[in-house]
Amino acid sequence: MADKYQNIGDGIYDHVGGPENVSKLIHCMTRVRMTIRDDSEVDIEGLKKVPGVLGVAQEDTLQVIVGPGVVNKVAQAMVDEVGVDLGEPFPDSAKKGTSYASGKSAVEAKAAEVHAAQKAKLKQTWWRAALKHISSIFIPLIPAFVGAGLISGIAGILANMQTAGDLGASWTTFITVLKVINGGLFTYLNIYVGINAAKEFKATPGLGGIIAGLIYLRCDCARHNSQYFYRLALSCRFWRDYRGTVCRMGNVLRRASIPQVHS
Repeated sequence: MADKYQNIGDGIYDHVGGPENVSKLIHCMTRVRMTIRDDSEVDIEGLKKVPGVLGVAQEDTLQVIVGPGVVNKVAQAMVDEVGVDLGEPFPDSAKKGTSYASGKSAVEAKAAEVHAAQKAKLKQTWWRAALKHISSIFIPLIPAFVGAGLISGIAGILANMQTAGDLGASWTTFITVLKVINGGLFTYLNIYVGINAAKEFKATPGLGGIIAGLIYLRCDCARHNSQYFYRLALSCRFWRDYRGTVCRMGNVLRRASIPQVHS
């Protein structure tokens, strides 16, 4: 089965100008999403004819539809061939065969170059760049959202059946486990978002997760400050009383040491 996915990935590479024309590759539930360096080397019609490809969409990224359950294997095979991970930049030296555009006529190449230049101008708008960053951060989480939703639905159905008396008490542990798995995503969602955001902006994923995890820290600053000032006030009062006591004892000793002069 692995050869099937590799063949689909090779067919996609053959019609997008090879790995050297791809700067980054990710996937969602059904689509392989590629950031293309030179759109003139992409053969849309040829991509649609690749066995296993269900369709092609071209927006801010080139999206090749291969279907659920297949897309993750195809995308993984494609990045493994280059030697990077999903979402990581492709090296400029990535090669696979010859470029697709090498056999095009001069007229087709010129027309594609003009089209790519016009599309590049559209990509430079700030809102397109913002949407691109947002999609790169949240699209990898879509499978997790779908899985957590399915698990939540199953847990809810089983809980209702247990309430109605159709299931016994022995199902309680299993239902609880499903709810814990479902809550795991949404409870620590900001950590996942922090890791993906760090990858998107070329930072360290671990630091992104740590910074996002700071949200979970409880800061009882007001309570701690009030306790600090209360202890400080008690300390000042102690030293004030202690100083007064020492002064009184000093006066007593001083009077006792002064010889009395009797007339």
